[in-house]
Amino acid sequence: QHQRDLEKLKFDEERALNDKQVFAASEKGQQVLSFKKKLERELADDLKPKGKSLDACVAQYLNNVQVQPGTLYKYQYFLGKLTAYAKSKGVTTIEGLGREFVFDYLVYLRHVEKKGNGTIKNTFNTLSTFHNFLITSGKTKDANPFIGHNLNHEVERRLPFTVADLQAIFSSPEILGDKQLCFIVMLLVTSGARPNEICQLWTDDIQNDGKIHTIRIVKNEERDQTLKTPDSKRLIYLNRLLIEAGFLEYVKSRKLGMLFDLTKPSTKTYSTFLSEKFTAILRDLKIKEKTLYCFRHTAINEMKKKLVKDSISEDMVGHKAKTVHGKDYPQDHSAAVLKQQTEKYLTYPQVAALQSIRF
Repeated sequence: QHQRDLEKLKFDEERALNDKQVFAASEKGQQVLSFKKKLERELADDLKPKGKSLDACVAQYLNNVQVQPGTLYKYQYFLGKLTAYAKSKGVTTIEGLGREFVFDYLVYLRHVEKKGNGTIKNTFNTLSTFHNFLITSGKTKDANPFIGHNLNHEVERRLPFTVADLQAIFSSPEILGDKQLCFIVMLLVTSGARPNEICQLWTDDIQNDGKIHTIRIVKNEERDQTLKTPDSKRLIYLNRLLIEAGFLEYVKSRKLGMLFDLTKPSTKTYSTFLSEKFTAILRDLKIKEKTLYCFRHTAINEMKKKLVKDSISEDMVGHKAKTVHGKDYPQDHSAAVLKQQTEKYLTYPQVAALQSIRF
């Protein structure tokens, strides 16, 4: 009996399969199958996000934006954080970046990630630029949701080093025990140059025009030398403090190539690691809030206090108050004139420790 029951079940399954195949081949069966496929397509379409892909728009923007590697890294970071948050909220298209969503993101940054108003403002400035790209490329006509938020942000104060700060820095065993670091900070405080401009110098950027020693600050893609602005290209003088400290002998001891033994992260600058090291030294010296970049403001402040003309100061530090983006402006004053007008102030006679450095 058991065997017969098994045979009957097998027979019923084969008949049902045959009936199904016959039905599927029939006109009615084909209509049912067609209707079923249509329903499946409609369901799939309903599940697809409506609008332009946020990921695709971000990728297109990053591939087209023309900025320095460090700035591109910042854009990638902020946009990556935005898209990650958007996906966590089920937003995968640019149509989801409405003002309500952006306000929620602001609250998230402030209360969950504990970001300050300055960081949020920096983030939203970058995201605003991205949304402007969406408008100009025709991907959206919506108003920019990243602008108009009240962040109560105070402009960051860029503080110069005081005389006491400079005395402590140039008396520090960590500074004096590292010849390259010492020469870099001496170059910064006596020139007002940006940290990366000094850190990326090559040996042949230190020149002698027959009368004075000069420092050439230029853009050279083959050497991985960059400039922040077109005005940054300039020729300035080498302060006598460096010459007396033995800097020229150091330059002669180097082969043609980078002046200092520095490496950099792929998306940042040659000053990155050195800046981190110097900040740690400052904190050990109980100098708070200030960084390597403050040498630039120290030099600018010193020239301002001594009533140096703006055109001289601007040529010295590579910054024009009014320029047109993309124009290559020659400096107004020669390196010799810059030396004549500023060296007596940028030797900082009031900082005794700086006067006695010798290698």
